[in-house]
Amino acid sequence: MLMTAPTLTAQLQAAFETFLEAHFTRRDTTVAETLFDPSVTGFGTSRTESTFGDMTLQDLFARDLADAPETVQYQIRHLDIRPLAPDCGLVVSVMDIATTIAQQRLALRDLRMTAVLCQQSHGWRIVHMHISLPTTEHDDNESYPVKELEERNAALSRMVEERTEQLNAALSHHKEMAFTDPLTGIFNRRMLDEQLGIDMERAQRYQSAFAVLMLDIDHFKNINDRFGHQQGDRFLIQFAELIRTRLRKSDLAGRWGGEEFLVVCHGSTLADALTLAEDIRLSTEAADFGIGESRTVSIGVAEFMQGDSITTLVERADRGLYLAKESD
Repeated sequence: MLMTAPTLTAQLQAAFETFLEAHFTRRDTTVAETLFDPSVTGFGTSRTESTFGDMTLQDLFARDLADAPETVQYQIRHLDIRPLAPDCGLVVSVMDIATTIAQQRLALRDLRMTAVLCQQSHGWRIVHMHISLPTTEHDDNESYPVKELEERNAALSRMVEERTEQLNAALSHHKEMAFTDPLTGIFNRRMLDEQLGIDMERAQRYQSAFAVLMLDIDHFKNINDRFGHQQGDRFLIQFAELIRTRLRKSDLAGRWGGEEFLVVCHGSTLADALTLAEDIRLSTEAADFGIGESRTVSIGVAEFMQGDSITTLVERADRGLYLAKESD
């Protein structure tokens, strides 16, 4: 039995609206794809775009859902349905759509969608479709806000990149500040404690050697009293630099507190650490710290022994420092 034109038109419209509901409102690509015939072609927006087959169509649907997962509101402004045969028809629609992408509200006017539907044994199926969306391929006089959208997306991308760089820089800065002595620029007590813990665990596990040097500038209070605290600060800065220039890359120096400094010598034996200590002692006596007279430094040295804790290791170096001062 042949269908009359009004009945065919109503069925074409119902099938087309079922697709719109699945694709736009429900965002259910599985249901939407079942409404396409396996031989489907089309689905393009560019003037230079070739037609696509069923597998590419599925990929496009998946990408579309990933890029815009939120519900798409649509309003059909024009719908033209033309029966082509008793079991086939053409649907041409013009609609406005709106959705939210990355917390940004986007709206497009005059989206054009054309579909050819044919009745199969399992219902109406789309055998060809073309959707005209805003792209850079369109002419400048298109009604879509192409340039505005592209500029907005580009601006958003730049903002995200810039903000990411700012956050990374801030994180790096805060991390540096958390482990750096603000006066001398070398590591602080917090970083020294952390490094001592790392070397302690490594030495206990692998039976490896490491040593520490505890350094104290002799009669430093006298420098502050005679030359002022600003000169005293400059002395500490120059002394920290002197230590740093004599260390190996694997060594780590930090300000323990006041005029006391600690050096962690990774992989060093007691003999290695004593050699470094003597180098620093002699270099300090020969240095010009801007006060017109030589200065000395006392140094205590201790090598890690099995069973040591951070406290016992540092205490031995501190006792060595005390003995060095007593021998002056």
